[in-house]
Amino acid sequence: MAGISATTRQGTQLSARTRPTTSLGGDDEVSEDLVICKICNRELTTPKHFPCLHTFCEACLNIHAKASKQSDESAQVKCPTCSVPAPESADTDPEKIVAKLPINNLLLSHVMKRQLKTKTCKPCKRRKKTSTAKSWCSECAEALCDECVENHASIQSSNRHLVIPITEAENNPFTMQRKILCIDHPREEVTKFCMEHQTACCGKCKTGTHSQCTSFLPIDRAIEVMRKKQELTVLVSQLETMSSNAEKIVTERKKAVADLASHKVEEEKVIQTFRTKVIEHVDNLEKALKEEFDELHEREINHIQQDIEVFEQKLQNINYYKDLLDAATKNIPPLAVLTEGAKIRQQCQLLEENMQHRAGKIVRTQYEIKETDLVSKMPNLGIVDAKHTTLHSDRTIDHLQLSPRLPIRMSEKRHNFLALKYQSSFISGGFAMNKNLVLVDNKGREVRGYSESGHRIDTQVCPMYGNPFDATLIPDRKGNYMIAVTLPVMKTIQLLEVGPRSLSIMDRFHFKSVDQCFGITFVDGKLLVACMKSIDMWELDAENRLTLVTSMKVEGERVKYICAADHNRVYYTDSDFRGGLYCITTDGGSIFRYSHKNLRVPMGMAIDQRGNVYVAGHYSNNIHQVSPEGGLIQIIAPEDDGFKKPIMMISNGEKIFLSYESHTITYMYPS
Repeated sequence: MAGISATTRQGTQLSARTRPTTSLGGDDEVSEDLVICKICNRELTTPKHFPCLHTFCEACLNIHAKASKQSDESAQVKCPTCSVPAPESADTDPEKIVAKLPINNLLLSHVMKRQLKTKTCKPCKRRKKTSTAKSWCSECAEALCDECVENHASIQSSNRHLVIPITEAENNPFTMQRKILCIDHPREEVTKFCMEHQTACCGKCKTGTHSQCTSFLPIDRAIEVMRKKQELTVLVSQLETMSSNAEKIVTERKKAVADLASHKVEEEKVIQTFRTKVIEHVDNLEKALKEEFDELHEREINHIQQDIEVFEQKLQNINYYKDLLDAATKNIPPLAVLTEGAKIRQQCQLLEENMQHRAGKIVRTQYEIKETDLVSKMPNLGIVDAKHTTLHSDRTIDHLQLSPRLPIRMSEKRHNFLALKYQSSFISGGFAMNKNLVLVDNKGREVRGYSESGHRIDTQVCPMYGNPFDATLIPDRKGNYMIAVTLPVMKTIQLLEVGPRSLSIMDRFHFKSVDQCFGITFVDGKLLVACMKSIDMWELDAENRLTLVTSMKVEGERVKYICAADHNRVYYTDSDFRGGLYCITTDGGSIFRYSHKNLRVPMGMAIDQRGNVYVAGHYSNNIHQVSPEGGLIQIIAPEDDGFKKPIMMISNGEKIFLSYESHTITYMYPS
């Protein structure tokens, strides 16, 4: 038969001991929904997946990516199901972005099994023809009829593909398996598995990316370890728990909608009682108050609906991962199970962290209508407010509050002020303390306090002996407060005492860092310090002395700003020209990386009360608002000729303050 070769390549078959002889799930068939592309509603062809593991045909994704880029070349290519962006790439060509997405080898294996079972020629099926397949192309992973085999051999790009009789593929399914290639070395076949990073890799990785890793096993050995530990069973149990938590949150949020509607009716009766205390214009005042109440109610309901949508999406992801795990227990090549199982495990960890982070901020809303003094004050009938109390759940979900996507704008009535010591003052860092701002003047060599309106607080001024970069507030063991200040050139962290009438340098409480130290933040009893290519973690002892605990190597060339979101989540920026925002766990685990064509030299960050993070684009002259999952919400570019080169940002209650043009301070807020 033309173009058919019965030879096999070295290394494409696994040893006999790595091949599963039984299926853990019993039935080899998987859900039809898993192998159908959600874009074209047909069986997957060249299945490619996003980081969230949602999988689509490569051709369908090319169309989707082109549509995403059509109106805005800088737009991210996102998953059509849950909007998780594709991994960041220097390429702007949609097809190149899609080409870099990895193959879902797990679902590809099941698609191949379905083709072997039906013996239907895949290319003919795409042309809406029906013909019997007699051959199998291991490169394309498709069943072919005789005519398509001849066409296959006549095309230059496919004439070297390994094509075998379909009966041989049936008798030995491993001969039809496509090579799984290394992510870092795309021309090398996967032969090893790093247990530390839970990723498949090639021999070259041992001397490169994974040169420091100690648990580097051959594929067959890694498969044995996975089986002994019953990792898939553990993942199923974890997903069941996460599914239960997500269902609880969705149920509670839906109930909250009904409860608030009922509560609203009750509170409206209170409004009626106010009418007896006013005279001629009471009807107009009542109408105005009800309109305000309706607007507040609509905003609160929108917040809850956003909570529901987020966790329903996460529940869909959980169920999808459960389906993938069930598919992994079928009788398919163990290498596919191993590689995709590792990806599922990583996504489960990210999903769990995101759920914990999102859930940690949900609040239960109650309305409160306050009566005004109608005798002396008549501009309104009452005051409408929503009282938020933290909603506690089980041990897995500590707190509940999600991040709504409110439009953010610069205050139209904002009061800018200059934080000057000299004309050359450069405000590089700072923090909020008692609703005031403590700013670090890098070139003025000073730490100074200001009120929100810009009045200098003379009792909060401390000259420094070097050029400070950033500062953070830390409690000492006696319940008092100190300030930790970084001095990059001197490679020093200096502690300041916060007294009732002054800030003062604490003699002998200066500590040397290994590298230049820049941004600094305090979380869970530890100081985290940005040091260009690493993040150092320091601990405060009983005598207020700092001890270096560890130094974590992180991605980025110019890591200067750092911000803690909670006890386990940290943000930092790489202030390179094409740098980005990184989100990691406090032990260095990666959660996401955000970068954008219109984000140049990212610097300071701030986090709002609902968990969204804001990044100052120093050269792009804008602010990027990013969700806790790493998706772009909006780009804020103030229409102000004086707004140039934003530097650092500080969260202070509902406002976010930022410095620009070296020493001008302004603020923005949710509108």
